[in-house]
Amino acid sequence: MSLISSVEMAKSYASIAPADITLSFSDPFDQDLVGGLGLTGLMDIIVLERTREIGVMRAIGASHSAILQIFISEGLLIGFMS
Repeated sequence: MSLISSVEMAKSYASIAPADITLSFSDPFDQDLVGGLGLTGLMDIIVLERTREIGVMRAIGASHSAILQIFISEGLLIGFMS
């Protein structure tokens, strides 16, 4: 068993610290990327499931921008909730 001085311990941590800091900064970006991909997939599924509803809204006179606004607001709501 060997004793390590605090100076040696600090030197060993200093050699690891830059990688640790880089990883800690990349984690939130990775989480945002995964969350964005999940939200995109979810919105694709929602639009595919509601194709008939979109057709009915268009048939009774809803504009393209009104339908787009519905899906954007729904996506924002789901994004804020997650």
